[in-house]
Amino acid sequence: MTAANGLADSARGVVSGLVRWLPLLCGAVPVVVALVSYEISSSRAQVPDCFVFGEGCTSISAAGRQLPASFLFKGAMLPIASLIAVYWLLAGDWLRTLGARPGTAATVRSIGVIGALFFVLYVTFLGSQGEVYQLMRRYGVTVYFSFTVLAQMFLARAMLRCAPDSLGRVARTKLGLCLVMLLMGLAITLPEVAMEVPDEAQNIVEWNFALLMHLNIALTTIAWLRTGVSTRLSTADHDAPDARQASLPR
Repeated sequence: MTAANGLADSARGVVSGLVRWLPLLCGAVPVVVALVSYEISSSRAQVPDCFVFGEGCTSISAAGRQLPASFLFKGAMLPIASLIAVYWLLAGDWLRTLGARPGTAATVRSIGVIGALFFVLYVTFLGSQGEVYQLMRRYGVTVYFSFTVLAQMFLARAMLRCAPDSLGRVARTKLGLCLVMLLMGLAITLPEVAMEVPDEAQNIVEWNFALLMHLNIALTTIAWLRTGVSTRLSTADHDAPDARQASLPR
């Protein structure tokens, strides 16, 4: 039994170590997949060839809509959307170990997971024909972007409040990225009220917004490496005090 317990403890230690890198995975994979999908599509002349972050010749959806790029896009994005949902569940519990209020942790979990679910909706119906499917794609990506940024803002504020010394710089960087994304969204949304915004401008904002949003997720890796993160999702708020003692920096 002692050997078995030791093996189980070692396995939990390995899993816990890997989980600390989950934010980096959730942040890097969507960007890499989108760019590789674009390169595949542009090499087959299915989309224009340009520097998408500065010229906006095509959208992210167009980059992964057609075969063969859609195999990679959907095949990678659907699993990563599930991992993003797991990331937000762990992030909520992690905030509790830092001493965040239960309501704050629950808000981060709920908003983040809802965003991830709409990401699944968007990827699932990408490439489908019909107005209903187009509407579902549009709502999917809009809710994913907006809810993910909102969850990041709550997460960063809680980090700054609970651990200003050890996590203050990371939290302020995350909040700064959220502010830039908010300004980008306003810069493209407000002019649409008075005039038609060129597709290229919308695409530039979309690519850069997605890049900053996933970079923001990846930055959580720094915080988790500093403090540790539990791989056990709590089922009650009274679990938090014990976890807090195990996860705060020593």
